[in-house]
Amino acid sequence: MLVGSDYSTFFENNLVAIFFIYGCSFFYLFLSILFSFRPLRAIGLSAAFSYMMLFAFTHAIAEWLDMYLQYTRLVHDQGASIQFSYIRLTLLVSSFLFMLAFGLRLNRDIGQMSAKSCWLITGLAAMLFFLVVLTYFWNGLPETKTLEIMFRNLLFFPATVIAGTGLYKLSRNQYYENVLPVGFGKYFRWCGYTFIAYGILAGLIAPKGLFLLSPYINNESFFAFTGTPIQLFRTAAAFFISYFLIRAMALRISQRLMGVLSAFFVMFFILAFTGYISINLIGKSYEETVKLSSEQRDNAYLLRTFDRLYSASQNPSLSADKRAYHLVADEYLRELRIAIAEVRSMHRDEGKGEAGEMDMIDRIALILDRQGGTNVSAIDEIKVLLNRLVELHREEIDKNRGAVAQNINNFKTLRIALLLLSVAGFAFIGYTFHGILIRPLHVLQTGATQIAEGNLGHRIHIGTADELQELAVDFNMMADNLLDKTSRLENEAITDGLTGLYNHRHFYNRLEFEINRAARANSPVSVLIIDADNFKQYNDRYGHPAGDDVLRKCAAAICENVRSMDIAARYGGEEFAVILTETDQKGAMVVAENIRRAIEEQRFPDEEGDTTHNVTVSIGVSSYPADTKKMNELIKLADDALYTAKRDGKNRVCAHGAQCQHIAQQPEEGKGFTG
Repeated sequence: MLVGSDYSTFFENNLVAIFFIYGCSFFYLFLSILFSFRPLRAIGLSAAFSYMMLFAFTHAIAEWLDMYLQYTRLVHDQGASIQFSYIRLTLLVSSFLFMLAFGLRLNRDIGQMSAKSCWLITGLAAMLFFLVVLTYFWNGLPETKTLEIMFRNLLFFPATVIAGTGLYKLSRNQYYENVLPVGFGKYFRWCGYTFIAYGILAGLIAPKGLFLLSPYINNESFFAFTGTPIQLFRTAAAFFISYFLIRAMALRISQRLMGVLSAFFVMFFILAFTGYISINLIGKSYEETVKLSSEQRDNAYLLRTFDRLYSASQNPSLSADKRAYHLVADEYLRELRIAIAEVRSMHRDEGKGEAGEMDMIDRIALILDRQGGTNVSAIDEIKVLLNRLVELHREEIDKNRGAVAQNINNFKTLRIALLLLSVAGFAFIGYTFHGILIRPLHVLQTGATQIAEGNLGHRIHIGTADELQELAVDFNMMADNLLDKTSRLENEAITDGLTGLYNHRHFYNRLEFEINRAARANSPVSVLIIDADNFKQYNDRYGHPAGDDVLRKCAAAICENVRSMDIAARYGGEEFAVILTETDQKGAMVVAENIRRAIEEQRFPDEEGDTTHNVTVSIGVSSYPADTKKMNELIKLADDALYTAKRDGKNRVCAHGAQCQHIAQQPEEGKGFTG
């Protein structure tokens, strides 16, 4: 613990606090499972974890009984009664059975073990266990310590191994991601490892006895090897088991906050309780020292009284006169008997004298009663006993003063240890508080700010399985709805409702953008202006629905003959426009001819019979930077080329500064619209 301090003694003197933390760890585990029962039921694990909950509760009570037993031994010098020992053992065995049931049911629920296998293992374990127990009972009622060793070795250790294996397999199941907190697999996995370690510490390492390996591997051998009580390591394992399982459970914010606050009060109680015990031990040792000092004065008076008798027996002149010697000796014997009676009365009234001292006083009184004080050999024997009595009392005083010094040193060490524990506890509480509340709130606030600023693609990721996660899901759903509505509105704002192409405004915006990009990259851009020939006559003859169908099919033909990187738009009325990125005039003429041919080959039935009409288009082409470097002039040149194509007979492609391509024959005069 500290340099120059006996940390083994320190831990032994503070086992009460260790047992208290031990029990609190499992009680917190019990509460966490209790509050997570609804989500556990939703994923089909409530039955298995109900056994874990019962294990945690009964084990916590058993450890608190150990705490009470340690307290009475330390403060009141009292041991456990037979009834107390059997109650504690019953709770321990019950918790072991619940642990075994948890491990078997968990492996069954996650599909790692069939129901038949569970019953088979349970039956074999029960048969083996009861055979061993009956063998021991056949030879007489065993002690509770022997029973505890058997239960720990044969029941608890296998149960923890089965439970730890089940938790490890549970950690690899991704089915529970939407119900349990993010990272639950990691916590279940570490909990499984810690359970197996706890099974070794609390199952294999048991009280010293004669069963199996207990003569060699036991609490005493562990303490001799490590210098630390096994209970400290069990408490650490219990703490981490509880921590990992609590982090894996789906708890509400209020429950998590209550857990953090209650942990603070538990830590405060540990500080106060251990301080009270330490001060109580110091006061008790000091009172014992004061009492022994008072007894030392009585023993000194007893020794002085005897010295007068001894001096009289060694005085030759007085010994020569028998009558005078007996008178003096009788007086000294009377005073000696009175002193012995007072010392014996004091020891018996207090009931705290050493057995060796009382034995010597009784022997002195017996010698005086049988032989009197005139026998020289009796006086010599009494002298030896009195000297031994004084020596024993001095040793007891020195021992008690050492106990006082040790308790004071323990209190000083305890203050430093509790200070370090408080710092670590507050750091742990702060870390937990940050993880369960502050960090998720910060993530939620940042995400809400992003969404409020218009970043509707941002998503809030909180995996705490509590109200904050539900709020994050609501924010994400709201962002999805807003993004969907915004996308529809933006699409409607830039899209022509009839043809599905971009509209006139978006065409101008994209053309400006593409020209600027082409200027930076020194690449060409071409523009196509497309007009349906004699569309007004067709629309007047066959009606607007038929005309709309013509426009939609023309738009589809245009889209089929341009790249995804090109921009096709409805320019207005029966006119269309296309922006061909990274395409010069020669390439634009090829694309335009493909569009013209595709529309010409498209058949449109009329509404008056089965005669079909083909729709034709005229297309004007201009290119950047070959024709011009200005956007408006680029559009005007393409429009002029379109006018030239119309003037030269329609159904053709005409580029600025080049001859028109003429492919098809013109419509007959009587038809009005080519077809």
